[in-house]
Amino acid sequence: MSVQGVMAVAQWIGQWAWVIAPWFWVIMSNSRWYPTADVAVRELAIWSELYLQFVLWYQPYL
Repeated sequence: MSVQGVMAVAQWIGQWAWVIAPWFWVIMSNSRWYPTADVAVRELAIWSELYLQFVLWYQPYL
């Protein structure tokens, strides 16, 4: 892959962060799901890390 290809992939991945990040605010501010923002941040951080650990670490071995 050329340098331009690598940069294009990096740009594409970076753009998805801007698509996904606002939805975390929508989820965290929903009082039916989480009583406070502190609880929402803590729980979403744990679930996000567990998901990333599965995808980045365990997935290649399946």
